[in-house]
Amino acid sequence: MVLKGCNCGSGQRPFFSVEGVIDWCNVDKVAHEGMPAPDLIADGAHLPFANDSGDYVVLNHVYEHSGLGEADGLITEAYRVLKLGGSLIVTVPDLRELAMAWLTERLDTITYAITLYGAYMGHDEDRHRFGYDYELLAKNLGSVAPWKEVKRFDWREIPGSSIPRDYWIAGCECVK
Repeated sequence: MVLKGCNCGSGQRPFFSVEGVIDWCNVDKVAHEGMPAPDLIADGAHLPFANDSGDYVVLNHVYEHSGLGEADGLITEAYRVLKLGGSLIVTVPDLRELAMAWLTERLDTITYAITLYGAYMGHDEDRHRFGYDYELLAKNLGSVAPWKEVKRFDWREIPGSSIPRDYWIAGCECVK
């Protein structure tokens, strides 16, 4: 199967294909009642896409749901399916920004705790298993695959995607 864009761990935030621009495949390992159904149910560490076929793999608030090192298979799989010049985009709650906002009372305790531990909605996979700031995120992603470049995501619009931007979100782009 040829890939253009993979929204891996699509959950509540599916991406939509834009005719003639980009075809998105929303992938998740489970489908929950009341949430958008993914296009494909699969483990992100074992995607049914051809080598070197994708322009984008996006992990939008997905990486923090695995413990430290537990998502290495997901990152190496993203590297495998991306074509040369393709991008892995990873967004996570930025623990440094969240803590600073909470300590300076710009963020209330309940919002801080929900963002820190995950917005539990009745499924164990809702829980956050590890936390990052940008520096740790970039270091971890860069150590898993031989990326040409690991940099801050510039928050540009990617047609059909819905990647949220806020002060408390760390975004990293890994270019193959």
